[in-house]
Amino acid sequence: MKNKIIIGLIIFSLMMIGILTTVWAVINIQNYEHPYLFALIFGGLGIWIGVKIAKKFKNKISINRDMQADFWKPIMFISTGVMGLILLSASYLNNKTADLVSCKDYQVIDKHRKKGGSRDPEINSIYFNIDGQTRRIVCKHKYWDNVRIGQRINVCIYESKINFDFISIDENE
Repeated sequence: MKNKIIIGLIIFSLMMIGILTTVWAVINIQNYEHPYLFALIFGGLGIWIGVKIAKKFKNKISINRDMQADFWKPIMFISTGVMGLILLSASYLNNKTADLVSCKDYQVIDKHRKKGGSRDPEINSIYFNIDGQTRRIVCKHKYWDNVRIGQRINVCIYESKINFDFISIDENE
């Protein structure tokens, strides 16, 4: 009985950690050049690894016959946990190994704010041009509120070693 409770707590904790780390990773990747591709590659890798781990330990995780026959829930919980950990680790690695290319002032050409609701996050976007290409950066509301169209903001461009380049701003300016 004690082992069943411990296994259940570990699997549930792994799922909760996965959800929290996924949210944190998504916040970290929103200013990447290709955030959806990043999430697809590393999230998919995390799910695949999670499924492999769950299947490898199926005999230890299955605490009764019903769970043995209907094993999709433990697979889902474990995969969620591993996916979040892989996404967060990959975004951390991407950010820490990136090289700073330049930091320049760019003129704000537009800004947009989507208020958050019970199911939707708040998104504060600032638009500017880099070499004739309109770019968007997501920032905190306080920074967004203090920036005006026509104002110049300092944007830093980073090149990543794993090809997920990104931009950043100093929101304390």
